[in-house]
Amino acid sequence: MEGPATLVAGRQVAGIPRLITANAAPLTKTAVNVDVPAATIFAALFALVTLLGFFSARWRAGDLTKLDEWALGGRRFGATVSWFLIGGDVFTASALVAVPAAVFGTGAAGFFAVPFTILAYPIMFAFMPRLWSVA
Repeated sequence: MEGPATLVAGRQVAGIPRLITANAAPLTKTAVNVDVPAATIFAALFALVTLLGFFSARWRAGDLTKLDEWALGGRRFGATVSWFLIGGDVFTASALVAVPAAVFGTGAAGFFAVPFTILAYPIMFAFMPRLWSVA
């Protein structure tokens, strides 16, 4: 039995047979297949969102010395925009961080967060517009 040897580029070193068989393809770079319609749609949407970002920066300038301008957009978002912003934040944070951590830590009891969030979110938006106008 021979001792261990170093394999260099699939060649035999110190009498040990090659690990790459004779009919294996050599390691070469291959062309990357790009889905052109998907790449075009991605580039167009990326450009659109970038342009909207630059346009919105000059649309309504707020008084940045107030905290609600930084944190809440000056309270000018309205219920519909807030619905999607908070929903995207809550469900993304829940699905990717909180629920896996809770399930890992507590077991099946961690799945309580999923139905709770689904039920509490619409109920919250039934009462929050009134609280928004009072605040």
